[in-house]
Amino acid sequence: MKFVKSLLGCGLLCMATVQTLSAATPPQNTKKTNQKGSKKTAKKIDFTKDYKVTEKVFFEGQDAEFIITLGKISDKDTEVTFRLINETADNSDYQVPQTLTTIVPAGQKVKKFYIPLTIDNIQEEDERFGLQLVKVRGYKVRRSRVNITIKDFNLSSDYKNTSDNQNHVNVTPNPVEDFTTLNIDNFKGKKQRTLVTILSPEGVLAYKGKHKIENGEIQLDLTSLPSGVYMVNLSGIEHDNIKLIKN
Repeated sequence: MKFVKSLLGCGLLCMATVQTLSAATPPQNTKKTNQKGSKKTAKKIDFTKDYKVTEKVFFEGQDAEFIITLGKISDKDTEVTFRLINETADNSDYQVPQTLTTIVPAGQKVKKFYIPLTIDNIQEEDERFGLQLVKVRGYKVRRSRVNITIKDFNLSSDYKNTSDNQNHVNVTPNPVEDFTTLNIDNFKGKKQRTLVTILSPEGVLAYKGKHKIENGEIQLDLTSLPSGVYMVNLSGIEHDNIKLIKN
């Protein structure tokens, strides 16, 4: 009888010990959950946040400039991959591969990179392609995209890329030192005044002013316009591309 009581006492003691250990030791699956919960989530990155617009305009022969900004500075080089998506443009219109890789150096957060655009000496209409961010090491990427328009750089006065309803506009002289004249060929419009806007290839407004049209001509004083290549627009008048160079 004493032996049976002893066994029973031992059994109760063992059960109590097991229960104590069970209470003190967390379940194995809880540990896995905690490990998973502590895993860092990759930071998202959006290519287009560096741009007020997602449409950029450049001329043939320009180095099209772009910016990629990381979420934080890294102590290692960060590889960034883009893909060029052709629309009306093709591989001969730019001087980089369609899969483009650039490196943001360690210790830096912002990287400028360039896509050289080809001058093909062909009189043609505007061409378009897209630049899409596809991969950034250490980041979760939004497949953000910037659309690029390549303006033809042929400035010859005999180039007329017009429809029946468009006017061809000559710029004389071009390049411009200070004053120049916009001559609207065969101008038949009734409009006697127009708003002239001049934009940089990046689409930034460089000049704006209302001008009279006298005998199909508009006189411009561009003395204060910085040197560069520009596009001209005449409000309310259908016209072909007007390219202007300021020395």
